[in-house]
Amino acid sequence: MKHIRVDNEKDLHLLQGSKYVHSYIEDTLKLVKNDLEQNRKVLFIGTPCQIAGLKKFLDKEYENLYTIDLVCHGVPPQKYLEEEIKYLTDKKVDKISFRSQEGFVLELYNNNEVIAKKKKDESSYYYGFFNSLYYRENCYECIYAKPERCSDITIGDFWGIDENAKLRDTQNKGLSVVLPITKKGQELFEMCKEKLEIEERPVQEAINGNTQLRVPSRKPPKYEKIKETYIKKGYKKTSKMILRNVKIKSKLKNNKIIYGIYKKIK
Repeated sequence: MKHIRVDNEKDLHLLQGSKYVHSYIEDTLKLVKNDLEQNRKVLFIGTPCQIAGLKKFLDKEYENLYTIDLVCHGVPPQKYLEEEIKYLTDKKVDKISFRSQEGFVLELYNNNEVIAKKKKDESSYYYGFFNSLYYRENCYECIYAKPERCSDITIGDFWGIDENAKLRDTQNKGLSVVLPITKKGQELFEMCKEKLEIEERPVQEAINGNTQLRVPSRKPPKYEKIKETYIKKGYKKTSKMILRNVKIKSKLKNNKIIYGIYKKIK
């Protein structure tokens, strides 16, 4: 996965879709600077740390630069995803999808044909992402996981929206939170709001419902064990260990008393 530059509407689809992995910047920052110097308007989207990195690289403000950051949980290294792909298939993969109409599903494609498919709790990589098992080390100490943002707009899933809100997720497609942070962010929002179904909600509601708008993801107790297993025994053994624990946890949940004891012990 990597950042890419698009400059026409027909290529916008290349930017769509959830991507639960670290994104390589490559030469994107240089391309952004070149466009800005030519007085082209630039919209850069990334994790908060990538926005901060861009601003550090540019080393000055540009009126024609607009930035959007994501409410980020943390990102696993690309190496883990590459090994997950090898673990699931020996065929060439030319497209990856992390979300589908079925919800959180990892799908691997070759020539537009699905060659491997795993639900969230069936893929150690996917499960590990949602349970913070192996993010990059600095993600657990992220200085950008707070209400004060470094971009013009922050976007993400709107968790914790009040049950009395007018907008409801009646079709299980999710609701998005859009937080204009700066004057330029508000200008961007005003330009497109007529095309959106929106409801103004208290900012604190979004902060309360989205943990990473308050604090970084917590490093789980299993982190060092998983890291040690990966270094000594490789990804395949690590994956089997994680999925075995997922199955045990799933069985325990079926018995509320035992699961309650398990959580206290944990």
